[in-house]
Amino acid sequence: MLASYQSREGAEGHCRRQRARGSCFGLHEQVIEDVLGWRERCYPTALRPPIASRSKTHMSYPTIVGSVLLVLFGAIELVMRQGAVAKSWSASDDDGGSTRLMLVVWIPAIAALFTAGLGPKLAPWTQWLGIAIGSAGIILRIVAFRTLGAYYTRTLVTVAGQRVVQRGPYRYIRHPGYLSALLIWVGAAAGFGFFLPPLLELVLLVPVYTHRIGVEERMLLKNLGSEYAIYRAKSWRLVPFVF
Repeated sequence: MLASYQSREGAEGHCRRQRARGSCFGLHEQVIEDVLGWRERCYPTALRPPIASRSKTHMSYPTIVGSVLLVLFGAIELVMRQGAVAKSWSASDDDGGSTRLMLVVWIPAIAALFTAGLGPKLAPWTQWLGIAIGSAGIILRIVAFRTLGAYYTRTLVTVAGQRVVQRGPYRYIRHPGYLSALLIWVGAAAGFGFFLPPLLELVLLVPVYTHRIGVEERMLLKNLGSEYAIYRAKSWRLVPFVF
C-alpha cells in the first residue's frame, strides 16, 4: 500500500512539474495513462495534449501481395527461359522493334504504381479480386512457359524445327503468356487500393501487347505457314469468344 501510494504521489508530482514546463506528453504521459490512469488529473480536457497515434501510412495486405506478384513476374522472366535462343536478347528483323517497345513501356508501368494514393479508392473486396486475378496470371504464366519450353523466346524469332504447339492453354488461346502479363500487372495494381493504377496499366499495356501480337502472328504465318494458319483459324488471341 505504501509503495502504491508513493508511486501515485510520484506520478502526480511528475505530472505537475511537466505541466508547469508546458509539456506532458510522449512516453511519460503514455505511462501515466496506461499504468496509473492519472492523465485526466493532469490536464483539463481542452489543454490535454494528444497521445501519439499509430502511423496510418502502413501498407495494406493486398498492396504487399500485389508487390510480391510483380516480383514473381520478374523472377519467372529471369529463371524459366529454356535454351540459349529463348534467353537471348538478340532480335531478328521479324521482331520489328516490338521487344524494345515492351521494355520501354515497363518503365511507365512501374511508375503508374506510384499513383496509388491519388483519386478514388477501391473497395477492399475489389483489391482482393485484383490479387486473385494477378495470382491466376502467375499460374497461367508458369504453365505457358512450361508448355512452350524453348519456343518461349524473349524476342520474336522462330527456333529451328519449331512446330505449332496446341496443348495446354495454347489449345484455346494463342498468346497465354501475354494474357498472363496483363492479368498480373492489372491485378497487382488493383491490390494497391486505388482506381488509377490499374487503369493506367490497361492504357499503357493493352496497346503494346496488341501491337506485339500482330507482329508475332505475321512472323509465325511467314515461318510456319499453313500449320499456323489452320491453328489461327480455330483459336483466339487472348480471350476465348472475345478476342
